[in-house]
Amino acid sequence: MFTLLALTIAAALHAQSNGPALELTYLYKNTGTGEQRTVTLLVRGHESLTRFFRKDTLKSRPGHGDFDISGEDDAGRQVYKNTTTGEVIFRDFMARDGNFIPCVVADPMKPLNWVFAAESKQIGKYTCKAASTEFRGRKYEVWYAEDIPVTHGPWKLSGLPGAIVEVRTSDQSHSFILTRVATIPHAEIRKPGNAQSVTIAEFVHTREQSVNDFVNRLAAALPRGAEITSVTSGDYNLETDFKDVKK
Repeated sequence: MFTLLALTIAAALHAQSNGPALELTYLYKNTGTGEQRTVTLLVRGHESLTRFFRKDTLKSRPGHGDFDISGEDDAGRQVYKNTTTGEVIFRDFMARDGNFIPCVVADPMKPLNWVFAAESKQIGKYTCKAASTEFRGRKYEVWYAEDIPVTHGPWKLSGLPGAIVEVRTSDQSHSFILTRVATIPHAEIRKPGNAQSVTIAEFVHTREQSVNDFVNRLAAALPRGAEITSVTSGDYNLETDFKDVKK
């Protein structure tokens, strides 16, 4: 079920900046879009970098004429975290002039408020404990293992006294499942780059406008008299509420 390797974890966590790092690999699923990705979390000391690896193919849900309007390139989506400086910097894509371009955004998010529960269960070789938190419109239910002493989690999740082994949203629409743990001898953890720097307020505003912009441009390209109907059945993003972001 899980391939969780025995590691000398403490040595990796306290290594020099150019020394070995801990790499946790997750399977990410989005049931709303049918998306599945391999996600890696590279951790060394107070720094970490999450990468969402590019899909080989895009598959629409059966019976739906879905479009991918999220953007993609080889570098992909990334999230850099630094627990010493409090930095959270992510790389994503935003719509501009009908195209999706990569962008880098400094996220002023506050530390997550975790609620710890008494439950525990065995997952693979690890005895895991339960916790939950709410963040930007979703509730996350987590199982974490103190045997892997890292405070960094995949994506923007962090602050637990152990590695996240499973995390699911309360509506079961998103999940991260740990599949592998390894040490990387000569790992580099860098802040995301090779993209346009924008404020989070600009990113959020553009994201909200991107679907309408896409539909309008598609309609303009159709023959005269043709009609296009846009139907949305939900917000399938990990973050759905940006009230904490000053616009």
